[in-house]
Amino acid sequence: MTETLLANAKVTSAELPALLLPAMLDTLIMVGIVMSIVVLVGVPLGALIHNLAPGGLFENPSLHTTLSWVISIGRSLPFLILMPAIMPFTRFITGTNIGIAAAVVPMSLAGIAFFTRIVENSLRSVPQAVVQVGRASGGQARISQWLRGRRPRTDSGDDSSGREELLLAAAGAGLPLAPAA
Repeated sequence: MTETLLANAKVTSAELPALLLPAMLDTLIMVGIVMSIVVLVGVPLGALIHNLAPGGLFENPSLHTTLSWVISIGRSLPFLILMPAIMPFTRFITGTNIGIAAAVVPMSLAGIAFFTRIVENSLRSVPQAVVQVGRASGGQARISQWLRGRRPRTDSGDDSSGREELLLAAAGAGLPLAPAA
């Protein structure tokens, strides 16, 4: 069967590497660019949506609902419908409808919606006690889920004295304590 396909395509076996290697390189470049964009936009957006939710660090139910709705719409659109639907936007951004640059735009939009929801759900699985410890240690405007293992600064700028209070609060909340680095 492979020989039949090659015969119909009029491509010899010796010519295949010259055709496949540039295409594989283009694919790797495209995936690398898309993944970079997805992670750079999806992580902060997922953290924002999580923290805008009820019980988050800075609650805003209307903005949370709006952003969640937009992300849900983005996740529910099939890629084969999304790609032609945003062709004018893609042409505006990249100046073309074909090639790596044009493929990056719809792939990034689809990936951002999925990755944002993954980040939000991952942050939602953080125990509420960790969030409470973060708030108690002054993490109101920060994403307190990432405070585990970090040394809080006191007003005097000394890093050593606030850590004990954070560890005591974490132990009181029933959290496992990580060894000091």
